[in-house]
Amino acid sequence: RLVLARELSQALLSDAERLGPPSDQEVADLTSERGWELNRPRMVQVVHAVVISETENAAAAALAERIAAAVAPAVSSEDFQRAAKAVPALDFQVRVETPPPVTADGRALDPDKAPPFGPPTQQFAAEFAIAAQKLEHVGQLSPVVRSPFGYHVLRLVRIVEPRVLSLAA
Repeated sequence: RLVLARELSQALLSDAERLGPPSDQEVADLTSERGWELNRPRMVQVVHAVVISETENAAAAALAERIAAAVAPAVSSEDFQRAAKAVPALDFQVRVETPPPVTADGRALDPDKAPPFGPPTQQFAAEFAIAAQKLEHVGQLSPVVRSPFGYHVLRLVRIVEPRVLSLAA
């Protein structure tokens, strides 16, 4: 086995030297195939409260502002959740949750596993993803953000730094 492995290794090295450096297309193909290992985008994880309202609604926006004021002194995700849930929802549905990390383009991903092939399994609204990505440090709160789902208040829980390898690497 050792002899066969050595011969295979020498053959692969010889082929690589004969073919020269990879072309831009070969790098693009490999990046597409193994992109998660080579080029992972910045992701952020937030805890958020959303006042459900599919249309613009001044009362829903005002409730979101009250939630934002209530969660402002929160020092942890648990404090945020407690404070958000303590604000009377009136006639609105309020959801408080910690979704998976989100990329700038709205994909919800597990940073420790390559995403599945095909369309994203969970996609957030662009307004939500943009607001989440604007948060720069853990604990930072967003202003109230309107999305097609309602009015959100976000608190940054975690930043997953991007992994970008150079072409040489």
